[in-house]
Amino acid sequence: MKDLELRLTDRAGSLARMGATLGDAAVSVEGGGVFVADGVGVAHFLVADADIKVATSALSGAGIEIVAVHDVLLHRLRQNVPGQLGGICAAMAEAEVNITTQYSDHDNQLVLVVDDLDRATAARDQWSYLDSRRLTADHRRATTGSTVPVADPVEGSAAGGGVGSSTTRSRCRSDRPRAHGAPPCSRSA
Repeated sequence: MKDLELRLTDRAGSLARMGATLGDAAVSVEGGGVFVADGVGVAHFLVADADIKVATSALSGAGIEIVAVHDVLLHRLRQNVPGQLGGICAAMAEAEVNITTQYSDHDNQLVLVVDDLDRATAARDQWSYLDSRRLTADHRRATTGSTVPVADPVEGSAAGGGVGSSTTRSRCRSDRPRAHGAPPCSRSA
């Protein structure tokens, strides 16, 4: 998918003309939006990679200004979990990735236009992995009623304390089963 950035005149019918131009060229818009800033219509629309050449040719032929064609980062947020947009945007900021445009596609995916797609992809992948682990741990706590930190399946230690930490040592009892993936308790410290 590609983000097609356009400038439209700020008058009735400009968006209709753009839509008709793409429709006549058999190009489907997969998401996006338009707004007016300083008297200029700023449009960003998601178009399939296979259709981008046809779209740009048709729009140029109709005299519609194409500002740029951008690669995009797509990600499906968990719509029922508050804080998803803030979380992924914070991950981008931490990776020093600037988000220049954000919208959703018709398949309920987050669409980001960024200044560094490689860094953004790595940041998204890391955030998604950590978010998934947090959600799994929260689900385990909610379904078991446990307040004991859940073992981290990757690190092998409980959230909030590593092997030998006071959190782990306080739970070292031979009569307690270990969480799947948790390291054996260490009595030496």
